[in-house]
Formats: sequence, C-alpha cells, structure tokens
Amino acid sequence: MVAALLTEAQTDPAFAAEYRERFVEPRRQQAREIFRRAIERGEIPADTKVEVALDLLYGPLYHRLLHGHAPLNDRFVREVIDMVLDGVRRDGRDAH
Repeated sequence: MVAALLTEAQTDPAFAAEYRERFVEPRRQQAREIFRRAIERGEIPADTKVEVALDLLYGPLYHRLLHGHAPLNDRFVREVIDMVLDGVRRDGRDAH
C-alpha cells in the first residue's frame, strides 16, 4: 500500500504534499521526539544531526519496500536501527 502511495506521490504534486503532511511528517515528528529525549538523557550526543539520522533510518526501509530485492521484516528493521544508533553514538574521534 505504501509503495502505491509513493508511486502516486511521484506523479501528483497535490497528492505528494498531502502524503507528506499526513503520513510522512507525523512519523518523522514522533521520531524527532524520541531523539530529543535520548539527547536529554545523554544517550546520544547533543549535536546529533537528527534529520540525517531519520533519513538513515527510513531510507533502507523504503529502499527494500520499493525495490523488493530483500525482505522487509522485523529483523532487518532492528539491524538498521542498531547500526544507525551505533553511528549516532560515536563521538566522531575515530571518524577519520
């Protein structure tokens, strides 16, 4: 169903705006709140680029959904979350 909505959003600008407002943005806002709380608790750095982290989380899910090259299941979702959070938790000292 989501793949069909995404397809429609690619060809209908009005639908795309409505889709982003009613489907995408509420989910991203919930995730922003989770990141905000994690920052407040000191679980992730205060300078975390939350929008980039959200794209890193959602991107692989949509990639599998749209291409269908591999299963989109709970195990994969957990692996993506773990990998992204491992990267977010790094303090950048060993990044280069």
